Amino acid sequence: MYWNKLLMKIIVIVLFLSCNIIFGQKNTTTAKIKSMIVSEEVHEKGKIKNYMDLEVFYDNHGNVIEKINYKDGEMKEHIICKFDTNDNKIKETELDPAGEIIKITEYRYSNNLRIEKTEYDKDNEIISRKSYKYIMY
Repeated sequence: MYWNKLLMKIIVIVLFLSCNIIFGQKNTTTAKIKSMIVSEEVHEKGKIKNYMDLEVFYDNHGNVIEKINYKDGEMKEHIICKFDTNDNKIKETELDPAGEIIKITEYRYSNNLRIEKTEYDKDNEIISRKSYKYIMY
């Protein structure tokens, strides 16, 4: 009887550890994505047109550092992002198709929590400022 209980305990422990090893693994062989391009194929009156739709560029941590949106193949929105060492977005710059600044958004953090978001126009004048307050348990 004692050996049966001991054997059952050992089987349960082995099954638990096996499930943990099998299902708990992270896929460490996944290649990091450097960029992504989305194209659109439009069918109009029997003709096919291919357009660039979106380009996205990533840093080594998977953060979006640049995003370019297109409409009918023409650049409509160009955003460049900067991140701190904790992967928090600290700056977002929106450019027009000519590369001129439209708007800059800066973010501030405390303990990895966003505490402020400030938007500036092209002349570096404040458009708006948001503050974030957190209530913890």
